[in-house]
Amino acid sequence: LALAGSCPVAHAQKTQSAPGTLSPYARNEKQPFYGEHQAGILTPQQAAMMLVAFDVLASDKADLERLFRLLTQRRSEERR
Repeated sequence: LALAGSCPVAHAQKTQSAPGTLSPYARNEKQPFYGEHQAGILTPQQAAMMLVAFDVLASDKADLERLFRLLTQRRSEERR
């Protein structure tokens, strides 16, 4: 599974909000996991992020879809 494009971490460092535009606590507020947009699009920029890479061993598209659904479910439960 490969992704192409620019590095979001490097881009985020260049586009941080100007000082004083957010309260010191705004970036640490918990944002909802599910919604129309992913967190950080219309909500304040996150204070931190996690970037992961996997060697996926799914044998077909259906297995890969099940894997991503399971990961999404588990991650959403952690944020409650």
